[in-house]
Amino acid sequence: AAEWLAGADALLIGSGAGMGVDAGLGTFRGGKKGVWDGLEAVGLAYEEICEPRWFDEVTGEPRLAWGFWNHCHNAYQETKPHAGYGTLRQMGQRCPFGFFSFTSNIDSHWITSGMSAERLLEVHGAVRWLQCSKPCCPDVWKAPNDLALTESPATHRVEGVLPCCPKCKAVARPNVQMFGGDSGFSRARRGAQNSRYDAWINHLASRPDYESLRVVCLE
Repeated sequence: AAEWLAGADALLIGSGAGMGVDAGLGTFRGGKKGVWDGLEAVGLAYEEICEPRWFDEVTGEPRLAWGFWNHCHNAYQETKPHAGYGTLRQMGQRCPFGFFSFTSNIDSHWITSGMSAERLLEVHGAVRWLQCSKPCCPDVWKAPNDLALTESPATHRVEGVLPCCPKCKAVARPNVQMFGGDSGFSRARRGAQNSRYDAWINHLASRPDYESLRVVCLE
């Protein structure tokens, strides 16, 4: 593996929940699952609370939804990326034809660690970005560092003014592709990332020497 990495012309880095666990984040599943008290208290599984239906202001419970997502929003900011992010970035920077990070993580730790947004594809979106929960439009905007929400220890619902769409004033939600057939997920931000990723791949494929290029995929 070391030999392949040392001789790589281009590097594709694939990362998932394991990167976050090493930084101290829980996965909410398995032996190192997360510890949001509300999950067990309200009798919901991780996959259930991660459904977009909770943001519906008529049939859902937006304050419960934001109880969970505000917890994630804070945890992802309080936890710092470990040194492995920088090590992988340096490996990629040594490659003559560049590198790309393809991640299923929604914690924005690649960006926090210093990764260029031009080299990142967050396939499931990111909690640090918001969108309309309806949605009335495909717009995506960056969340403030502090959402000014306080979780009630008794109900695990949040208190405070919920984030809202600047256009229609409906409750906002994280720009994360959720469980349960999330047809409302805005693909605008991810689409831009995907276009940059495709352009990089196509650039490599269009080279006259592409058959001899050593493109290493590291997961």
